[in-house]
Amino acid sequence: MGKLLTIIFIGALLLSSTILYTNTKAIPAFARKYETSCVTCHIGFPKLNSFGEAYRLNGYQYPEDDADQTKDEPVSLGSESYKRVFPKAVWPNDISGKPPIALRVESGFEYDRTEEIKTSFIAPSLTLFSAGTMGENIGFYAGAHLFEEGEIGSLGRAFIQLSNFLEPKLGKNTLNIRLGQFIPNIVSFSNHRGLAVTPYAYNTYSATSEGFSGGHAHGSTSFGLEALQVGLELSGIIKSKFRWGAGLVNGAGSATETNSAKDGYFKADYKFGGMGYDGSESNPDQSGRNWVEKSIAIGGFSYFGSTKNNDLAGPNDLKIARYGININLYWNNSNLFGGWINGNDEAMDLSVLEEKKYDLAFTELNQVVYPWLIGLIRYERAEPENALAIERTVLGFTALYRANMKFVFETAFDPSDVNFGNMVIKLDFAI
Repeated sequence: MGKLLTIIFIGALLLSSTILYTNTKAIPAFARKYETSCVTCHIGFPKLNSFGEAYRLNGYQYPEDDADQTKDEPVSLGSESYKRVFPKAVWPNDISGKPPIALRVESGFEYDRTEEIKTSFIAPSLTLFSAGTMGENIGFYAGAHLFEEGEIGSLGRAFIQLSNFLEPKLGKNTLNIRLGQFIPNIVSFSNHRGLAVTPYAYNTYSATSEGFSGGHAHGSTSFGLEALQVGLELSGIIKSKFRWGAGLVNGAGSATETNSAKDGYFKADYKFGGMGYDGSESNPDQSGRNWVEKSIAIGGFSYFGSTKNNDLAGPNDLKIARYGININLYWNNSNLFGGWINGNDEAMDLSVLEEKKYDLAFTELNQVVYPWLIGLIRYERAEPENALAIERTVLGFTALYRANMKFVFETAFDPSDVNFGNMVIKLDFAI
């Protein structure tokens, strides 16, 4: 109990800090496009502030006056006069004048007392990003992991987004369409938009695996909410504060279909206070601290699908189901968020069909200490049916050396056995 009280006390110290911070942008290609700092859209990249989230949801366009904010002169692909003679001409658009490309490098140092070699420098990972717009309301994103800790990498997200679809009939922001390979919109707290090195068990855990996943569950055998999916997704914002999304995908995080069925999902969130999901209702002047707001968002989701049964016995498809809720509270320099999820996976055990069920809950506090320093504490607990519960606490902080360069110091441990047996120091920068 004393150790748990110590953890709670550390969290209380972080929460009680009431000092400053700045904001950041998506990738350096956007910084070049608008000639602005990374700290326009992020809270210690890659974590987004409210404006950055609105920019992302709007298909990498400023919520208002995107053309006026763009400093990079685009290359026109057709005359504006073509719009007047459509459909007897191809509708014009444009592409970026500068190559919309950025690179991200991650490396570091790791200590793990459970390994034979307890200390190790981490081989650099190199990721190539390309993102932007092709004229009004057509956004794109592509990311490739060229090298991952010394090994040849893989393709990450790659999709097109048609924003404000049928705007004259439905209104602005009501309907967006995304096609390609992406992370489903049901993920509220993404490993790709979070401060921690340790992935969220909320997004990666499966009762069919042992312990918490060590990675993002991309293409792994166990299912995770943040697994890359190939398919079609619809999303939108209604009256600024209500956000919805629904999708139909191959399922199981596979790049190619493994069975005849498709997976489906739905998500809805409502935000009270703060900036709207569409970038409206901006906060009053915060003396440059545009990460600061007072708001609370509450939402829920469902995911249902199946994966191929590779066992000789049993049904052809094994069912997957997830239901969950999430909450996200901003209060000045503090961001407290968390969620609960119920999972149910069918699995074969010695030719016998079983249901693997679990409940999982987590909470995390991000606290801005200085404009360049953010503290983090997270607690997560999974309770598989007919098995022992597992839990994890993550402590760390992010230090921005520059707007596009940071150091992360982090440790993850079992709160019932606080021994600080592992530690990661990570260097992360993008150009």
